[in-house]
Amino acid sequence: MMWRTTLLLLLGTIQLYGCGDSKSVPPPPVKKAVSTPPPPVARPSVPKPKALSPAPKQSKSSTSSQSKNDEERAYTSNDFELQSIGPTVEVIPPQSAPPQNRFAVVKPASDSSKLTVELPSNKAGRTQQFEKSNLKLPGGFVHAPDELFNERGFPQRIVCTADGAEMVLIDGGVFTQGTDQGPPESQPEHLAFVSPFYMDVTEVTLEMFRKFQRQAAEAKPVIKIARAPLNEKTGDGHDPVLGVAWKDAASYATMFGKALPTEAEWERAARGSSGNRYPWGNGRRPITPASADAILAVGSRPTDLTPTGLFDMAGNAREWTRDWYADDAYQKAIPKDGSPVRNSEGPRMAGRSGERVVRGSRTHWNLWERTGENVRGGQEDVSFRCILRITDEMIISTDRAGQPNSTSPPNQSNRRPNNPGF
Repeated sequence: MMWRTTLLLLLGTIQLYGCGDSKSVPPPPVKKAVSTPPPPVARPSVPKPKALSPAPKQSKSSTSSQSKNDEERAYTSNDFELQSIGPTVEVIPPQSAPPQNRFAVVKPASDSSKLTVELPSNKAGRTQQFEKSNLKLPGGFVHAPDELFNERGFPQRIVCTADGAEMVLIDGGVFTQGTDQGPPESQPEHLAFVSPFYMDVTEVTLEMFRKFQRQAAEAKPVIKIARAPLNEKTGDGHDPVLGVAWKDAASYATMFGKALPTEAEWERAARGSSGNRYPWGNGRRPITPASADAILAVGSRPTDLTPTGLFDMAGNAREWTRDWYADDAYQKAIPKDGSPVRNSEGPRMAGRSGERVVRGSRTHWNLWERTGENVRGGQEDVSFRCILRITDEMIISTDRAGQPNSTSPPNQSNRRPNNPGF
């Protein structure tokens, strides 16, 4: 028995050692040189943010102070309530902003929580291809500082040095006049053509009219003023002059080398080439802090602004035009062949004695509205603005090399061009 026990122990020992020597136990996979993956790229240690401390020492007190200052700069006559101002927004009065930075804010009818900003569309038409103007302005008119020219070389803005009025270029061409949706005197909607001209950016102010009164008293012969402005003693210098007689408005324009616009010219300037209902388009009229029919200082409503930069064509005071008034003026002016009415000067005589056309509407702001008022004046809400027509003599023709040819002296009477189709 002893020897069997000894033999079994010996075989077990050999078996154990045999298992260990015949095949070495493979090392753990992580230790195999062949299968070991390359060590992961060491990531730079990202320091944890230090409690996101406020930007370079802009304390809460300074931030709130800045916000308060921004709100204090908010222009109170904007046509919407300003709730907050971002860090890149500053609201300033339109009179202080350069014309190219002025825009219209429109409240859409579909979503009252949003506002639409409409930039002046004439910017796209501006060009610097002309280093000099192709227009010889009459005496008393100069280019506005740093102003660009359109594709024909006409300056976009000029200044009348006599009364200080800034004027914008209104391109000529065909536009939609009248409406089929309004009162009978504004019907029918039709096509009309006008030649290019410049128009005052704002209505004539009380301060400007006072200058005219002084010069009229010193003129030889003296120019008699038919009617003193109704707001002569009560109005601010920047308010539109009100209640003047049509004759006084025409005399003012003549003294400063300008003219009153025809009804067609006024409507082309106000409605644009597409015949918009409002200066900003056809959307709903924006809600204003002041009553819609209130007469404010010129340029006080930033939304009442055309793409070319004319203020107060819809609201504020109504305005005199050159034309005699007749209810059926549009019906009689349309050619039988349906072609556009060209440079219309209105009917030859008034439909009602002594009435000229007044444009604008304090109540509805519709640009197609037209009324007749007696030329003697006295209407408490009627003012005017002037235009400068571009005549043939003012255009500098160029040869093939682009050099200016000799031209006739400019026509100071600002009559209509010989060729109304240019």
